[in-house]
Amino acid sequence: MSKAATRQLTHLWDASRCVNCGACQVACTMTNYVYLAYAGKDIKHGLATNIRRIFDESTSSTKLLLMQCQQCVDAPCAKRCPEKIIKRGSDGLMVTDEDKCIECGRCTKACPYGARWDLPVSGAPQSCMGPGCRALVAAGQKPACVQACPALAREFGDINDPKSDVRKRANAPGMRRGGMDKGTKPRFIVLEKA
Repeated sequence: MSKAATRQLTHLWDASRCVNCGACQVACTMTNYVYLAYAGKDIKHGLATNIRRIFDESTSSTKLLLMQCQQCVDAPCAKRCPEKIIKRGSDGLMVTDEDKCIECGRCTKACPYGARWDLPVSGAPQSCMGPGCRALVAAGQKPACVQACPALAREFGDINDPKSDVRKRANAPGMRRGGMDKGTKPRFIVLEKA
């Protein structure tokens, strides 16, 4: 892994605000993979998006979770990559050097959250954040899913910055951290009502 990150850019999803409209998934597709959407390629999960709808069956009642790359501290995808090309960038996000990828699929299979997927033609592994969203963030904007959410259920920013909106929301009274931890120490924040 690269040297310690100076920032920790973090996605937050507030399940209590989500209206399950799918705007985040459409925005992800249209920002990162529009060529697949219009080409009618067979995408395993429906839209060509880094955001997956899954059902958390670890609780007594099944609930919908919108999952994406968890930016794990102990990332199985990085461990399983034979080329060691999945690393944490200076912004704290996991980055795959696609130019060096041999498309073996090990990283995709290793993700316990189902957050990695392969492009249907090339087989290159994908995960949040896609190239379009990385460009938005580099330009000082928020990722497409955050911008598109009509319910304001999403936030993004530097969790290490006490003044950031993502940090304030993560520590808001009346909320608790939810989601799933499958032993990877995920950094994707899921909020639920306490």
